[in-house]
Amino acid sequence: DYNSAILLAAIVGACAGFIPYNFNPAKIFMGDTGSTFLGFMLSSISIYGLFKMYAIISFAVPFLVLGLPIFDICFAVIRRVSKGQSPMHADRGHVHHRLIDMGFSQKQAVAIAYMLTAILGLAAVLLTLLCCKLLKKKVSPIVIILALFAVGIIGRLLGFM
Repeated sequence: DYNSAILLAAIVGACAGFIPYNFNPAKIFMGDTGSTFLGFMLSSISIYGLFKMYAIISFAVPFLVLGLPIFDICFAVIRRVSKGQSPMHADRGHVHHRLIDMGFSQKQAVAIAYMLTAILGLAAVLLTLLCCKLLKKKVSPIVIILALFAVGIIGRLLGFM
């Protein structure tokens, strides 16, 4: 899909131009409007783009790609509500604060967050490739769901979850 490719190329170029100025110490900040626009564009393209053909993939891939921020915000809301605080109350329980409190520098904490995001992004690409191959061969989606469930169990047994 050429339209999606052109939009994604423009977004990648804008982000690649922005990132060097956002490293510590940051010279510019994206802010709420920029991050909201970036999220809107990524979600719109993922719905409009190639993933619209396969419903299972179109649901799972954005959650994998955005896994770290989704986990962080969900965990923050649950943590704050369980303490009787407003979900909008500020605290030092976010992933990057916890990494810094564990003894990592700010640059190391950002590098860890980048690595986790890259791993989740790679998992999304591999899932897409795997599912597209399997679905073209008429493999039941239940097999894919069972495989993901097995990966989750193995991760739990190994202490990753």
